[in-house]
Amino acid sequence: MFASALVGLTAGSAVTRADFIRWVGGNGVWGVATNWNPVGQPGPFDPVLIDQGIFTATHDDANSKSIVAQILLENKMTLSLSAGTLSALGGDDPDQYFTSVGVFGQSHYIQSGGLLEAPLGVDISGRSTFEISAGEITGTGETAGINIASQSSYVQSGGTNHLSLSIGGGTASITDGSLGDTTTSSVKVLFGGTLTQQGGVVTSHSVFVDTAGVYAMGGGTVNATTVTLGKFDETGATLSSGTFNQTGGTVWVGQALAIDGGQYALSNGTLQSSGSIMIGTQAVGIPSDATLDNGGTIVLNDLSTAVVGNGTFNHHGVIQKIGAGSTSVQIATPFIINGGTFDVQDGAVSINGNMSALAPVAGDTLVKEGPGRLLLTGAQDWQVGANLRLLGGETIITTDLGAGTAQPEVYLNAATLTLNASQSLGALQVTGGTMNIPAGTVSITANVSVHAPLAGDALVKEGPGTLVLSGAQDFQAGASLRLLGGETIITTDLGAGTARPDVRLTAASLTFSTSQSLGTLHADGASLIRVLPGSASTLMAGTLQLDADNGATLDLADNSLILSSTPRATVEQLVSRARNSGTWDAAGLTSSTAAAQTAPKVMTLAIVTGNEFQLLHGVNATFNLYSVAASDVLVKYTYYGDTDLNDIVDFDDYSRIDNGFNNGLAGWINGDFDFNAIVDFDDYSLIDLAFNNQPEELARAMSYLAGDDRSDQGMNTPGLQMVKLHFAQFGEPYAQGFLSAVPEPAAGFAMLAASAAVVRRRRRVG
Repeated sequence: MFASALVGLTAGSAVTRADFIRWVGGNGVWGVATNWNPVGQPGPFDPVLIDQGIFTATHDDANSKSIVAQILLENKMTLSLSAGTLSALGGDDPDQYFTSVGVFGQSHYIQSGGLLEAPLGVDISGRSTFEISAGEITGTGETAGINIASQSSYVQSGGTNHLSLSIGGGTASITDGSLGDTTTSSVKVLFGGTLTQQGGVVTSHSVFVDTAGVYAMGGGTVNATTVTLGKFDETGATLSSGTFNQTGGTVWVGQALAIDGGQYALSNGTLQSSGSIMIGTQAVGIPSDATLDNGGTIVLNDLSTAVVGNGTFNHHGVIQKIGAGSTSVQIATPFIINGGTFDVQDGAVSINGNMSALAPVAGDTLVKEGPGRLLLTGAQDWQVGANLRLLGGETIITTDLGAGTAQPEVYLNAATLTLNASQSLGALQVTGGTMNIPAGTVSITANVSVHAPLAGDALVKEGPGTLVLSGAQDFQAGASLRLLGGETIITTDLGAGTARPDVRLTAASLTFSTSQSLGTLHADGASLIRVLPGSASTLMAGTLQLDADNGATLDLADNSLILSSTPRATVEQLVSRARNSGTWDAAGLTSSTAAAQTAPKVMTLAIVTGNEFQLLHGVNATFNLYSVAASDVLVKYTYYGDTDLNDIVDFDDYSRIDNGFNNGLAGWINGDFDFNAIVDFDDYSLIDLAFNNQPEELARAMSYLAGDDRSDQGMNTPGLQMVKLHFAQFGEPYAQGFLSAVPEPAAGFAMLAASAAVVRRRRRVG
């Protein structure tokens, strides 16, 4: 066994067996001259062979520095270094020697102190063991490495080893101490070898795990400039694989983690990257079995660039983005998430690759937290039961989360969700979240549940884009909706669930296409609230606050409004302001349907109190099928003069306006149809115009009041008799009020007058 080792180490050189100083001291001390053959302590130019048998040679003199050319252990011998310095420097010609220390033939090197200088490295083979628990090992350059062959081992439980480590089929174990340096050293785990680290610090310029090698890390720290697993050929096909199993500790990668083949499995502990992470090849059309499986914590900083490759990134732990800048890290690999968290403390993490989301056994599929941004821009495939929980910062989604197998539930809590695409969701639950729609229209058809946060609004919408909510809504007690920009379209009742939400707009638009049950409805600035015409909707709210002086408007169109906590005088003021003498072109409580009328304009918004409505129709009467309280204020799109809101103008309405006129009353029910706090000829003009809204009667009334034909001919219908009576009562002001309610461009008026003449001729013929 000795001869083969010796021949291998001295091949091609002048060193022969006769050149070695041999150990003959049994269990003896290095510094005793008689323990050596020839007698005398070996010198700087002497190679040393310790192969006597199962004995231990000890170097324990703290004041001793022993310098030799080379040290070889063979034949189950043990060399123990506990103090002093032991140097194997290669003599006067280091090129003669391929290693400083060789441990062969089931031999054992034990270092519990002192200093070992091995500039040519250490070779371990033949089921031998190299152990260090204290002391220091030094070398020179990349060549100074510890090479571990098959069935041999390196064990470090302490001390400092500055050498590289190459495991070629053997094993290495590190539980404490430090290994390597930052500039020249490397760690290689090859040919089925295994490196197990439970503690200590490994510092290396490069860590390379290949050809079925395994790096198993349960504790300690690795500081590496690069970490590489496996390799692929020039086409991108995998040639060999390596495995890095991390169940604890911290790995710091300064420049690049390259998983060219095999797997980096992080089930616990931390992986910190200051550069790029490549998983498999980037060659187009070349699949890769390379995998990064994260069940621990991956920390990315301002120097981190991207995660790329055709391999697979499985995430079920934590990805944290830290730093002081605003950098963005791109994840462009196929991405699978199953119970993972993104903690983005600064900058952004962008998932550009195709993403598949699985349902975990417990908890959430994907959790986003931290003040930074998470971007989901690749194709999405969420599996049944998968969900997304957003707990901080901003998440930007540019593709439909529900475009794949299933539609995920999304939980938004004190975070911002920016959507650039419509979403097919299972459900949306919001507690103090913001939805930002920067452009276009985003539709959410899912059921929405909104919960009150500890402070602030429950759901905030911002951005110039359009948000459409068309699923069932469930706002909890205290929950509110705040709209800060763009348009929001609601197609279901916000208050159909647990409670009625408060809604507030600031320079935003809100459109309802169905009846609503709200708390406070508040619009600031140039905000617009619309109820779609033709939707037969009733908008119910407590307090209505419109900043009409700055352009805020509620457009009822042809729908109705019930207010439970707003004074009638406030509502009348808002309608009067918007009506603007019949033009309906001002801010306030308006009707775009009334504004769009062609001549004659006979429709308006009527206002009565709940008490007045009950006096007219009974205490159990309903308004659009909704119950009415005496303190309510009711607003309805109807005819001028329809005092009882029964959609017709009849003599009951005339009796009420006459009563209001004769007794100096005000209010819609008493005939004050223009809300100027008095019943006058203008109000009679409006009711008569509505009452006579038949083409022939309107033309004859206009001809009579304009003075073209003041005869009694054709004035015998009840409506025209009222026109004649009220003209006699109020005179020209009444006539002008009636005529001004009908737009009178010359052509239009001439046409109406001509119609009146035709009517008269027909009646004379008849």
